[in-house]
Amino acid sequence: WLANMWISNPDEMSKLRIVFADRTPMADMKNEGSFETDDDGNGVMYINQKELQNDPVGVFMHEAGHFARQMMFTQEELMDLYGSLSEDERKQAFTEYFKKIPGKKYSSFSEQERAQIDKAYRRFTRKGLNKAAEEWFSYQFVRVLSGGQVHPTVKSDMQNWLKKYAHPFL
Repeated sequence: WLANMWISNPDEMSKLRIVFADRTPMADMKNEGSFETDDDGNGVMYINQKELQNDPVGVFMHEAGHFARQMMFTQEELMDLYGSLSEDERKQAFTEYFKKIPGKKYSSFSEQERAQIDKAYRRFTRKGLNKAAEEWFSYQFVRVLSGGQVHPTVKSDMQNWLKKYAHPFL
């Protein structure tokens, strides 16, 4: 997958750094992967090689989604897209990301589980919505790759991007 992205857009991909380590920079030692940008705006993908074995394709697809976002939308454009979501859509998106159960509705969780989700969402968005927006986008990216339901605000952009950068190599 990453090799195809590299072949399709070598200029952008040359800015990407991939780090394999026993953990990501995140506090959760079992976090499979994370993505951030360095001081120059280059993407840095961290892959936890210990946890990678559980879902290697899913981890790479999700983390690649962060990099694809940089190629598709500026941060301001992403925030406009995320800002167009209702609060219920944001909470639902976070629920699926946090619980790792696509399609399971927030309302279907027990009261105790919803309290856990709400607490995690408050922590996740404590410093603003940028991180939530990034994870929402990457989750949408995996959905488009896997043939799942994608939010209409990004569906056509993602499909066009895939036609240009992925389909020629499939």
